[in-house]
Amino acid sequence: MKTHRIALLMLGALFAACTNDEIVEEPQQGEAAEVVHFTATLAPKSEGSSRAITTGKDGNNKEILNVSWKEDEEIAIYYETETNGVSGWATTTAEVQSVDSETHAATISATLSNPKPNGQAKFVYPATLHNGEGGIDESQLLNNQNGLLRTSATNISKNFDAATGTGTIIVNGNEANVEGNVGMKNEVCILKIKLFFLDGGNYVDGGKTLNIAVGDGRTYTISSPFQPDNAIGENYLPFQSGNIIYVAMLPFTSQSIVFSSTNANGTYGFATTGSLEAGKFYRNVPITMRPDGGELIDLRDGSVTVSNDCVVTSGGESTDNTITIPDGYTVTLRNVNISTDLVPITCLGDATIILEGTNSVVCDGDAPGIQAGPSGSTLTIRGSGSLTATGGENAAGIGSGFNDVCGGINITGGIITAYGGENAAGIGCGKGGACYDITITSDVTSVTAEKGNNAPYSIGLGYGSPAGGCLRITIGGRTYGNQGISTSPFTYQP
Repeated sequence: MKTHRIALLMLGALFAACTNDEIVEEPQQGEAAEVVHFTATLAPKSEGSSRAITTGKDGNNKEILNVSWKEDEEIAIYYETETNGVSGWATTTAEVQSVDSETHAATISATLSNPKPNGQAKFVYPATLHNGEGGIDESQLLNNQNGLLRTSATNISKNFDAATGTGTIIVNGNEANVEGNVGMKNEVCILKIKLFFLDGGNYVDGGKTLNIAVGDGRTYTISSPFQPDNAIGENYLPFQSGNIIYVAMLPFTSQSIVFSSTNANGTYGFATTGSLEAGKFYRNVPITMRPDGGELIDLRDGSVTVSNDCVVTSGGESTDNTITIPDGYTVTLRNVNISTDLVPITCLGDATIILEGTNSVVCDGDAPGIQAGPSGSTLTIRGSGSLTATGGENAAGIGSGFNDVCGGINITGGIITAYGGENAAGIGCGKGGACYDITITSDVTSVTAEKGNNAPYSIGLGYGSPAGGCLRITIGGRTYGNQGISTSPFTYQP
């Protein structure tokens, strides 16, 4: 409390006999005391504001975002001060004292020194990410996120949040607050990444560090958080194909992104271009890295039969050149646009197609958009991009052609749209054809299939196909038997 000592001067013996009197003056309303008790209410974590990942799932089996503050969570407050007419800034830490069980708003409490009446306050959550000036410390986001962002369910925590907010301090004597609720805006986005390292058609281990370089100059360094059983100290394993990690990144628009990891055999890499929006949670982002980034083939230079795992692109431009995938190879389609009267993509055996960007394959003749491999093989389609596949007359968008038999079709990622030609399914069999198991998992973003005229099923058999032509159709864990799904168009969204 600010005190003012007023000395009463006395003369002679009276001065000698009397002590100084202390008169305490309470601050007037709107005047700051030296030390005040401060409270504020944080708006609930909700869509569009501060939010963190939790271990729960929604009705569609997708991870959900935390909508509750927790007691004892710490928020940094960077606030304006005024001492003897001189303005400045100071920092303190507030703790969540309570959370309303109905509104999910949180009450925080702190002690402020010389707060400026009607001064600005900046809030940063969590307090450990405060940069000392009311913002987010980028260095903690850019480096060694294994300390912040864990992979195991028990450690997915508040540290996924990196939120800021502002308010105006209202001072009344020894008490201060912020009028209304403080809305905390998330400044980062979260990526759930599934890592793969592909070398010569085989999955291998990466290094112990993953680097993510963005065209805006930021480079994120992620150290492996994985430990072997009975590990002692920080005996971390290298990243392995199939590992899932969570990465917090600052938003950007239309920037290049390069992923790289180095092991004893060299550097594995993957490059793409994209945008990320603050406050968003990007699920199921597969990243497949290859030695030196993998070979990039421009389809505009001519038709290609791949001889190794590679990336194929047409730069989004339409071409009538085609792709042939021999048995056992993986091809990444990156903004491929094929329109031809031949087979746009032919699989000669087991094949994996990874989707990046926007891809379209159209057959203007009498063949499938994508010809799956022969009996006994499996075509796997996955990735974070989109694919539209259109079959020609009597041929499926993805699957077999007229009186043809193909192997299994396994779709585990991406946004897929498939149109069957006359008498053909969108995914599955052409007229009189047959195919093996068709499986669509809940890892996809969406799959839409539309049958052609006279075709009985959008997914499954074509017109005149042999009974039992599809051994099994499974979508999101549900089995549809071996004939097909007649609804057209049929859309599955997990």
